Amino acid sequence: MGIAIALIVIVVGSVLFQLLSPWWLTPIASNWNQMDHTLTITVVICGLFFVAINLFVVYTLIKFRHRTGQRAAYEPDNPKLERWLKRIKAPTTVIWGEQNRVFPLAYARAFTEKIVGSKMLVLKSCGHLAHLEQPAALADAIVSSRRSA
Repeated sequence: MGIAIALIVIVVGSVLFQLLSPWWLTPIASNWNQMDHTLTITVVICGLFFVAINLFVVYTLIKFRHRTGQRAAYEPDNPKLERWLKRIKAPTTVIWGEQNRVFPLAYARAFTEKIVGSKMLVLKSCGHLAHLEQPAALADAIVSSRRSA
């Protein structure tokens, strides 16, 4: 929560400093009015993005902050997840690493059961990070699943 408050203070302070600052840009040259407008527009747009991005970060820090008694973890028995999986109508292949210790093969079986018409493809001697451990095998699995769809 401290980081969220610090970001709000930084954003408000930056905006106030920009608006109340006694220092303003002097005209670059007497006949370069277009350059002055371009610079002003650039500063305003960058300032708006600065404010928007930082306020979004504050929002996410507050919304997803740590709460005592709650843990951020995957819930395999989450009824909402089951409803979402049952809604999938596209041809689906669940590709899973046989030696995945983060999410064992039982999860792949459960996903395959919940997604109507899906099929499961298991990568042998592969763990959780198939794209790093066996990129060629994963690519072949994706291509072959698309061909059979």
